[in-house]
Amino acid sequence: MKATIIIKQIYDDGEIHTLELFQYRSAFVLHKHVLTENNAIAGLYQKSRKFWTKWYCRQELVITKEEYCILVNMYKDKSNKTYENN
Repeated sequence: MKATIIIKQIYDDGEIHTLELFQYRSAFVLHKHVLTENNAIAGLYQKSRKFWTKWYCRQELVITKEEYCILVNMYKDKSNKTYENN
């Protein structure tokens, strides 16, 4: 499957963050890769293996279309309401 959107950031210290957005059926899948020498950041991003001096880390998040719509409505509303699906 090919990512719909890919965002890549390379920081001055050599840290690389890549975010890929996939659309699968009625859901969005966010897949983030991080390559860092910083142990604290690597810990936040579930460090998995080390390449020379850098940690490779990854995270995934699946958001259904319904959850996405709720997030967009919360953003537009700008109130601190709690949204529930009944």
